[in-house]
Amino acid sequence: MKSEFLLPGAIVLGGALVGLGLYAGLAARPTGAPGAPTSTAAAGELLSAEPPRADPRAAPSAAPNRVTRGEAAQEVRAALDEKRPDLEKACGPGKGSRGKTPTPFTFFYELAFDETGTLRTQGINVPRGETRTEVVKCLSVIPLGIELTPPGAWFTTRQEMTLQ
Repeated sequence: MKSEFLLPGAIVLGGALVGLGLYAGLAARPTGAPGAPTSTAAAGELLSAEPPRADPRAAPSAAPNRVTRGEAAQEVRAALDEKRPDLEKACGPGKGSRGKTPTPFTFFYELAFDETGTLRTQGINVPRGETRTEVVKCLSVIPLGIELTPPGAWFTTRQEMTLQ
């Protein structure tokens, strides 16, 4: 056998083995529509079309407290107002400027919360023309750690903040 036929022959043989494996794997699956539920009922057992009933003795599940978008935005605003003194102390525009009167720095927090009220993403958006990179860098590494009453769905908000 010549060496020039060795590589193409190995490719054909490999393809045949993959095809055989796919065929054998698919042949073992139950027939029916894809995603259709399969039944594992024992012989003689009747299948019911109605869903199983909940146990009336079980404790009722408490519905989670859900809030509207407006209420969630107010919670975020209140939490940011609480954190403002700490943020000004750590990253305020006057931090590190000697002898200069600091001017207020306005920016936007872009925050996203999951359905449980946990802060998942935190971004900072600065108005066009602002060049206070040292303040933005400092703010971006401080975790806010805000927890909300569960809104029941993902919630995003944009909150304006001014540091003195």
